[in-house]
Amino acid sequence: MSSSKTIPLALAFSMSLVTCCYGESATYNAENYDIGNRVNTYLQRGETQRAMDLLSKALKIDRENADLYLVRAGIYEDTRRFDLALDDYLTVLRLNPDSVQGLAGVKRLTSEKVLGVREQVEQKTRDIIKFYEIGKVCRDKNIVFSDFDITGAVGRINLFNLNNNNQASFVKSVEMEAKSHVNIFSDQIDEADCEYSLSELRKLLQWSEISDTR
Repeated sequence: MSSSKTIPLALAFSMSLVTCCYGESATYNAENYDIGNRVNTYLQRGETQRAMDLLSKALKIDRENADLYLVRAGIYEDTRRFDLALDDYLTVLRLNPDSVQGLAGVKRLTSEKVLGVREQVEQKTRDIIKFYEIGKVCRDKNIVFSDFDITGAVGRINLFNLNNNNQASFVKSVEMEAKSHVNIFSDQIDEADCEYSLSELRKLLQWSEISDTR
C-alpha cells in the first residue's frame, strides 16, 4: 500500500464509523472512542500496520465488536487482501445483520470486477513462479540470471503469501507444477529461453510493485 495520506473511499467509510463512536452498533464507550481515535490517526498518517496491530489487539479482548471488524475489513480491502476483507465483512453481518456497510462490503467483494482482480493477481503470480523456476536453472548454468533476480522473485512470492494467507495452498501447488515441468525440460533451456524469462520476470515484478501502490 502507498504511504500516501489520501484515504480511499472504502477506508473512509470505516474511518467515519470509528470517529462517530461506532455508529452502526451503538456500542459507544470511552475505551472504544479512544481506540477509534488512535486508529483514525494512524490511518491518516499512513501508518497502516500500527492501526492493524491496535485493531487486532482490541479484537482479542472484544471478539463480538462488529465495528472493529468493519474497520479492519476496510483496511484489508484497501490493501487488496480481499479474502480477509470478505471474512471480516461476513463476521460484521453475523454480529450485526442490519449493517449497511457490512452488506455493501460483501457485495463489492463478490462482484465480477473484484473477482477479475483476484484472477489477474493469481495469474501474474503463476507466471512469476514459472519464470522463477526457469531462472534457477539459468542461474545454475551461469546464463543471464543472477542471485539478485532470484531473490527478487522469492520476495514477491513470499509477499503474496503474506498478504493472502489462505492462498498458500495455491502457491504451493503452482510451485510444484512449475518445478516439475521445468525439470523435464531443464536440459533444453538455452540462452534465448533465459533471456526471455528474465525479461518477462522483470516486467512481472515491476507490475506487482505498481499494483501494491494502488
